[in-house]
Amino acid sequence: MGNQSELPRLKHLLKDNPEIIERLLHLLETGTVRSDGSYPTWPQLSLQPPAAYLTLRDWWLALKLQRLLGRQEIGLKASGGQPITVGSVESFAEAIHGMDRTGRSGNDDGDAGSRRVREYLAVEALREEAIASAQLDGAGIALEVARGFLGSGRKARDPDEQKVFNTHRTLERIREIRAQPLTLALLADLHQRLTAGTVVKGDFSGRLRREDDVVSAESVDEKLEREPPPAAELPVRLKAMLAFANGRAPGHFVHPLLRAAALHFWVLHDQPFAEGSGRLARALYYWCVLHAGYAEFEILAPSAALRDAPAAYRRAFNEVLADDHDLMYFAAHLFEAMAKAQRRCKGEAACWWEELQGTENLPGVAEFNDRQRLLIARARREPSLRRTLQEHARDHNLARQTARNDFAPLVKLGWFEETKVSRALTFFPAPDLAERIKGT
Repeated sequence: MGNQSELPRLKHLLKDNPEIIERLLHLLETGTVRSDGSYPTWPQLSLQPPAAYLTLRDWWLALKLQRLLGRQEIGLKASGGQPITVGSVESFAEAIHGMDRTGRSGNDDGDAGSRRVREYLAVEALREEAIASAQLDGAGIALEVARGFLGSGRKARDPDEQKVFNTHRTLERIREIRAQPLTLALLADLHQRLTAGTVVKGDFSGRLRREDDVVSAESVDEKLEREPPPAAELPVRLKAMLAFANGRAPGHFVHPLLRAAALHFWVLHDQPFAEGSGRLARALYYWCVLHAGYAEFEILAPSAALRDAPAAYRRAFNEVLADDHDLMYFAAHLFEAMAKAQRRCKGEAACWWEELQGTENLPGVAEFNDRQRLLIARARREPSLRRTLQEHARDHNLARQTARNDFAPLVKLGWFEETKVSRALTFFPAPDLAERIKGT
């Protein structure tokens, strides 16, 4: 059977034992060979026992034949000229159906309280996505520090904070221009926003990679096992990529979520810019799903799942190039990250909705707006909560005076206290908040 750790190639498998083809065709016809909703690699399959009448290599061959039936080109080629292909999304039907069913819901769904929770989750998700993407791109900043920085509204003090800030403002921009098609000018603009003040060379920002540019290897993205195509090929490659991103190519249907995953991979593979192509790839993934109408992505942070398992993220990319340029390995990893982000968001939404509902019968709360009720809910859940006036205004897109008016009655009741921290007006729950609420 050979070394199980060595990836068996299809042409060798077919030569091994011609008489097994009849049995394999029978397996394909009866559907006996199937995956469990994942997209197993050869090492993963090697850990599972095959059917009694199959060797491990027979099983792998049957699986490879199944995958070959649905593979199609998208216009992307590896550096050696081999086409990188996508396949059937049938293995991921459940995850994709879930996003198709809920992902296109708008901001106006539900009552005012539900919308307020969604708005809060959207603000938090945007920050989490920006922080995670910047960390994957080498930003050495702790999560809580980055959250505090983005909430403060102050200027960045170092390159790591600048990278987080740039990513956040770029994702904000993408939310604004989601309906626009992707053009070369927009691509350069997004890259310039992402890399302003962080690139090693000033002219790297917004400029396509040149032959004499050296791509740094400090981040997760730039440690991928690939040789970027020659810079001279980039104009033709980008033309093909833009046609694909905008749905003008290929001539066959590609599910929008698979298209987004392929665009993500495309940018990582071609490295159109000398720095920041990783953050650009994730930003374009974000644009692609929003452009396709998946509004739920506003409250998801899939890059957080990628950051939590950076080795698996790299491995998913490298498996595409190692095994017949099958992009579904990478797509499967992004679908899994999407599903994790959905589960995390669903749990957060349920917790916040429960907390918000729990404030309904508190004395005096009936006169408060949803923002104030959410502040009370957060304070009960997070006794160490600290919110500046600017953070509250930014979270809810408020004028400063409106934000001040939200806190004023809470301070008057003694439920919140206020102080100045580095000249910023800061509010925090009273240490005995529960007792004060009961005594109102």
